[in-house]
Amino acid sequence: MTPAEAHKAIYALWITTWHTLAGGSQAAPTVPYAIDNRKLRQPTTGTFATVSITNLDADQVTMGPEGRRRFERPGWIDVRLYGPADQGRGALDTLAQYVKEIFEATRIGNSPTDHGITTYSTSVNEIRNDREFPDLWCLLVRTPFEYHEKR
Repeated sequence: MTPAEAHKAIYALWITTWHTLAGGSQAAPTVPYAIDNRKLRQPTTGTFATVSITNLDADQVTMGPEGRRRFERPGWIDVRLYGPADQGRGALDTLAQYVKEIFEATRIGNSPTDHGITTYSTSVNEIRNDREFPDLWCLLVRTPFEYHEKR
């Protein structure tokens, strides 16, 4: 699996699953979202989410001829959930649970020849004074992942 394939698989899982948990339809989810620094599909009135992937340093775990070298590629799936300030965490905590249902402790994009992406335990943290939307309440829902690339 290449980095581009891994990103595509992660985003595809989000796009096909988010609206089934948060409501609405795939074309118009109840809680709109933006992926990877793109504009939101709907205007941001109320609660919304952003989804991004951060790649960390890779490690080469095997040597050998070209095509048989294996690299471990770790990273994070970050979902930022935004909502109005002064209304408490209740609604965003519910959405954070949906993010956990999508990404926590699962395999994404596995096939008979590739183990795909393995995700691990998801953490939820409050972000104060978020740089992009400082007037909104923000929860960062972060899920670490790892996959192998053969080159």
